[in-house]
Amino acid sequence: MSIPSPSRGITTVQAKRSILSRHEILPAQAILHNDVVSGLTLLQWLLGGMILIATVACSPRIVAEGVHETLPTQGTLIGVWGTHPTLEHTVILWLGKRGLRVIDPTELRVHLSGASNATSLLEEESILEVAEKHDLREVVFVRLVGDQRAPAVLVRALTLPERQVAWVGSARYEEYLSKPTVNHLVVATCRAMAAAWGLEFRSDSARCVRDQDDLIQNN
Repeated sequence: MSIPSPSRGITTVQAKRSILSRHEILPAQAILHNDVVSGLTLLQWLLGGMILIATVACSPRIVAEGVHETLPTQGTLIGVWGTHPTLEHTVILWLGKRGLRVIDPTELRVHLSGASNATSLLEEESILEVAEKHDLREVVFVRLVGDQRAPAVLVRALTLPERQVAWVGSARYEEYLSKPTVNHLVVATCRAMAAAWGLEFRSDSARCVRDQDDLIQNN
């Protein structure tokens, strides 16, 4: 009968211990890995929340008010008159997006005295008379007031031929803008329009008109 070699028995025991050790270490490594992944995910959520809070805190606050007696139905022919091109174009796009037919402002200007100076203020009565000749049902007047660093937008719609106020809206920045841009005017105009129509505005940073990018590039 042969006697097992002591060294061979020791080797077998060491191999078993090594296998057991690997089975004990792998779960520990998996737990550690999961903890690290969970920690990174939590950190990403925290950073995202901090960025969102900072963005909201840095966004200039707008105060918007408005009221309406009647609102035009889809397909209504409307004219828009503004002394600032960005405001005027924004209102045109805003109304067109809601199914209204907006006449080109140049169609009104060519029939008004002093039309060569598109930035001059003309009497509302003259504008309304020309609008009636074009069979318009409403005319929207939009103007920019206040300091350039804290602009305010006023919109007002008159019905034709009654010449009654149909709806009015306003929007203003509560504080000075460090770097006022065209986009600030676009957003303020949309806020004033939404307030006049009694619509909810999602956020100041949202695109309020579909062609806003083109509008900004063209002004």
